[in-house]
Amino acid sequence: MDAFLLNTSKHTAGPESRIQFKTLNENGMNGITRILIPTHDFSGTVAFLDDVMGYAVDNRNASADDPHFVKQATVRTPNGIILEVVEPSRAHAGLFIHPVLSFTVQDLVQTQKRIEAEGLTFSTPTMADTTGRRWTYFRSSENYPYQLSAEPKNVELKLIHRRQEGVEWILAPCIHFDSAVDFFKHTMNLTIQAQGTPTLDLRFHRYAQCQAGNGMVLEIVEPITEQQGLFQGPVVSLTVNDLLEYKTQLENRSLEILSDVIDDSNGWGWFYFRLPGSTTFQLQGPLHP
Repeated sequence: MDAFLLNTSKHTAGPESRIQFKTLNENGMNGITRILIPTHDFSGTVAFLDDVMGYAVDNRNASADDPHFVKQATVRTPNGIILEVVEPSRAHAGLFIHPVLSFTVQDLVQTQKRIEAEGLTFSTPTMADTTGRRWTYFRSSENYPYQLSAEPKNVELKLIHRRQEGVEWILAPCIHFDSAVDFFKHTMNLTIQAQGTPTLDLRFHRYAQCQAGNGMVLEIVEPITEQQGLFQGPVVSLTVNDLLEYKTQLENRSLEILSDVIDDSNGWGWFYFRLPGSTTFQLQGPLHP
């Protein structure tokens, strides 16, 4: 597959700051293909993703395959990333607060051993559904959960291209920034492609960008002290085709906008908002479509 270019102007000053990513990871890390969206307002969250974002919703209000949740809806974004809206059971509501990234790997057992060797703990046995997909959970050094999963062998991962509608970018806020970078680089075998000090989004001290094998960008960020309350777990960025139009829609629905629009001076921008029943999300897209 051909490599593609990622514009790092979300943090750097000029359009010349472009880096090339490989589309395939050479160390068995396949990608980030789905994200769990925990919510205590299940119908409101599903309605937002359906009515406002226009995503396709399957299995609405279905019983969850995962015993941590009492409800589950599968939401398919335009670029193929799956958002699983889940309502945690009362016993697990304190754990599943923020979006949960699912790292899809080729060898679930060996990757689990490598993660455990770093001192991180898996909180569940491996589970499976009727399709043959398997998964388990571990806690990051920031103490929020990640999912480790393996898809059935007949499932091909779709390549995520930049700036297409859907989900292509995720922030991973980390107080222990250096150890987080080391974990994704050495344990998860992701190559850090760019890192430094933000020049536009000053909510963060430092950033480091890496890419999963399917093209999903994972950006490790270190929030400044004043912003740590808003960035306590992964932040999913929803890419749209008209940022200001979608911002108006959110405002008309009285959703909580958490920041002004950040303009990268190249026609692209983003802002932060709170999803109903959930936590901080980002909306990004062209300012003048």
